[in-house]
Amino acid sequence: MATVIERTEQQIERGADRARYLASLIAELGNPSEWEYTGVVNDRGQQDGKCACGHPIRYEFCIEHPDGREAVVGSTCVEHFEQVNPTLFAALTNAVEELKTKLAADKKAAKEAQQDEEIARLKEEREKLAATLKARFVEEEKMRTRGWVSEDTYYGYCAARRQPKEYKRKCDYLRWYRESIETLKRYVG
Repeated sequence: MATVIERTEQQIERGADRARYLASLIAELGNPSEWEYTGVVNDRGQQDGKCACGHPIRYEFCIEHPDGREAVVGSTCVEHFEQVNPTLFAALTNAVEELKTKLAADKKAAKEAQQDEEIARLKEEREKLAATLKARFVEEEKMRTRGWVSEDTYYGYCAARRQPKEYKRKCDYLRWYRESIETLKRYVG
């Protein structure tokens, strides 16, 4: 557990890092209060870009000076503008939040697409097993007198006829198909 002295040293170190980044930002941009956000955010795909302060970034938030100079800042350097350029700070903060919202929506959509693919795959696998059991049931029924079939074939046939309930969540469909497939595999043998 960190002592009070260690925590104080860590706070001083973070403050020194912040001061270095801010000094680098001012050295690169000049007066930070003169810059404006252009509304452009570039996703480099990996952290191979450089913020105006020099640290590596993935998302480049483009800013522009009235004299036409352009620069990029990363999402962590947005906070440096809070005291010196509140308008730029507000615009960049909004852009960061919009980006986070978009990334969360993209991640959710990708997960849902993956679940849809998995459900389709499991459904196809289940249908093949069910068709095998139904065919076995019909064949045994034809071969035996009075339509009697073996207990395994009958229960397998009943399991094959079941359909999933109407679920709201895709994970519930995934669970149902996986459990149903395991049940049908026991009867297929």
